[in-house]
Amino acid sequence: MTTHSPLRSCETFLLSGDIHPSGGRERWAKGAPALVQVGINFDAVQIPGALVEACASVPSLHGITEAFREAGITRSVIVSRSRVWYYALVPPGTDRTWRVEGVRCLGTADEAPYLSVPHPASPGMPGAHWLLPAPDGVGALCDPRSVRALLRKEAHP
Repeated sequence: MTTHSPLRSCETFLLSGDIHPSGGRERWAKGAPALVQVGINFDAVQIPGALVEACASVPSLHGITEAFREAGITRSVIVSRSRVWYYALVPPGTDRTWRVEGVRCLGTADEAPYLSVPHPASPGMPGAHWLLPAPDGVGALCDPRSVRALLRKEAHP
């Protein structure tokens, strides 16, 4: 019986739905993010950084992490290099029903269906990194209801 490490499980899940998973592995090996097609294994809710910071009691990465956790989100969140965007990875198909003003959900209907995904063990800043641990399967993706709850917190502090 073959066993996979948690890290390997994350890598496999993130790249398995992509057309060229070997290209993603090569980019990760060079320290660059992989370009992963959304809408296959996951969709991505693209949340403006200012909106996320408004949800946090303290606009630091620690405060933002706590805001996600308080909303029930414990995994599957990427933060862009300059903290302009946060991406909550959600189940595929979420883009078809996502209707939140000012917040896009990237999926198969998107014209540019690729997301820059850091390696699951990326060391963090500088550069895009995992704010919360990378998913190792569909069950580890963010619940869209929890993402909406986070955004409602900003609307009603």
